[in-house]
Amino acid sequence: MTNPAEEAVISLLEEAFPDAKFSLGSRDNDGVHYSLEIYTDAFIEKSILQQHRMVFNVLRGVVGESLHALSLKTGVLRDAEHRGYFK
Repeated sequence: MTNPAEEAVISLLEEAFPDAKFSLGSRDNDGVHYSLEIYTDAFIEKSILQQHRMVFNVLRGVVGESLHALSLKTGVLRDAEHRGYFK
C-alpha cells in the first residue's frame, strides 16, 4: 500500500513522463528514504546530470518535504528495452 508521498511521486512522474517505466521503493521501509529507477525517452541525448535534474524538477516540493531522501537511477527507455530490462 502506498502512502500519500508515494502517490504524489507516482502521479507527478506519470504526468511529466507519460512513456516512463519506473519503480519506486522505500529503501529502509521508513517511508522517507526512497529509491527510484526511471526510464523514459524524454532522456534521449541528455546527460545523467540533466536526467536527474529533470526528475528533481518534477518532484520539487515532494523531495525534501514528504520524502527525506531519493536515490536515482535513470536511463533512456528504448535503450533499456533493447537491453531486455523489462522482459
